[in-house]
Amino acid sequence: MHRRALGFTLIELLVVIAIIAILAAILFPVFARARENARKANCQSNLKQIAMACIQYAQDYDERVVRATVTIPTSPGYVTWPYLLSPYVKSTKAFTCPSAPSHAWNGYISVTQTLGYGYNNLLRDSIPLAQITYPAQLTAFADAGRLGPVDSQGRGTGNSYYLMDWDQYQGDNAVPPYPNHSEGANFAFCDGHVKWIHNSKYADWSGTNTDTPDGMPDPALWKLQ
Repeated sequence: MHRRALGFTLIELLVVIAIIAILAAILFPVFARARENARKANCQSNLKQIAMACIQYAQDYDERVVRATVTIPTSPGYVTWPYLLSPYVKSTKAFTCPSAPSHAWNGYISVTQTLGYGYNNLLRDSIPLAQITYPAQLTAFADAGRLGPVDSQGRGTGNSYYLMDWDQYQGDNAVPPYPNHSEGANFAFCDGHVKWIHNSKYADWSGTNTDTPDGMPDPALWKLQ
C-alpha cells in the first residue's frame, strides 16, 4: 500500500498562485477606491469646517467674509486666510486635503504643511455677505489649483492660498481647482454646503471680471455648468 506524498505538486502550487493573483487584481482596485472614498469624505469634512468657519468669522467681523491676506504692523507683515480662520476650526488638519499630492505637518500651520485648499480670489477683499447674491452657487473654497507649503501665519508660496485668479488680478493665468478625488474636486460654497464635482463640469475660470451691479463676474464665470 502506497501513501500519497504530503504537500502540493507544482501544478497545484501554480494554480493557487494564479488564483491569488486573480483575487488580488480584483480586490486591490476595490480597496484603493474605498480608501479614496474615505479620503474624499474626510476632505469634504475639512471643507465643511472651513466654510462654516468663514461664516462664523463673518458674524464676528461686520458680516464680511475673511480676507485672503491681512497686513499686520509686526513681523512677518501679513497673514492669510488659513491663519485667520484657524480659531474657528477644530484642528489645523482641516487645511490639508488627505489626497493632496504631498503633505506633512506637526500639529499647527507650519512650514512643513502643504495647504490643500484654495480660496476664491473674488472674495479676497472681504466683501460683505449681502453682496453675494447666490451663496449656494458661488464657490468659496475647493481643492487648490496650486499647492505649496505654508508657514506659521498661513502664508503660502506663490499663490497657493488662492483657488482661482481672474484677469483683473493675475492676467490670464486662471488657476482651476485640482482634481484630487477620482477625476474631480471637492467644492465648498458660500452657504456652507460641500459637494464633489467631476472635472468635466468645472466652469470656465479664465474669463474677465465684469461691471455687474454686485461687482461679481457674469454667472457663467463662477457658477458650475
